[in-house]
Amino acid sequence: MSEAVAQNTVVQWLRLYGILHCHVPNGGKRRRVEAAILKGMGVVAGMPDLLIFDSPPGDAEKKGVALEMKAPDGGRVSPAQKRMLSQLQERGWVSMVAYGAADAFRQLKALGYGIHRGNA
Repeated sequence: MSEAVAQNTVVQWLRLYGILHCHVPNGGKRRRVEAAILKGMGVVAGMPDLLIFDSPPGDAEKKGVALEMKAPDGGRVSPAQKRMLSQLQERGWVSMVAYGAADAFRQLKALGYGIHRGNA
């Protein structure tokens, strides 16, 4: 399972349970002009793949979850991704890296997500 397929599976699960989230489309190579425009619009290197805006049911003090997805068979977390995850954690977010959909589900369920439909 590729990272993209794993992430799509997680997104379907988040939708099923009515959990407010978004994907941050920062990845990919861009031409220099396009990259400069996007940077001016607020694109930040290392932003996690998924942001979950509902506080974890098991820890309402947290603002949400910053989830970096990787392929189940591994993947490297870049220095920019590590920095961003750390900065979000310092600001009250749960920051995590998941290696595939099953790992993401395990971590999200441990935070209390996915227990009841429509109840983040």
